[in-house]
Amino acid sequence: MDHEIDTKAELLLITTDIENLKEKVNRNERSWYLQPAVIVAIAAVMVSIITTTLSFYQTRSQHIQDYRRELRSVIERLSELPIRSKEIELSNLPMVQKTLIANTLGA
Repeated sequence: MDHEIDTKAELLLITTDIENLKEKVNRNERSWYLQPAVIVAIAAVMVSIITTTLSFYQTRSQHIQDYRRELRSVIERLSELPIRSKEIELSNLPMVQKTLIANTLGA
């Protein structure tokens, strides 16, 4: 009989310990949004995503500006071609013809 009482007492003790441990776990367990580590991790991910997005748009904008600058340079060179062509033609003509053409263009 003593053995049976000891077993019941031990079982009661173990049950009480389990209930106490459950209470401690429930008290220590907080919602995910109340835990600082989770908040910091979410903030870090958001900063990373925002930084990557801004970097992408900045790089894209820089490429567009570079393409526009290059196109402007090509257009300027193309617009100068007829003038240079005329200058080359005039440099190959004798002096008299240059004077006549200059007078014609000037009038």
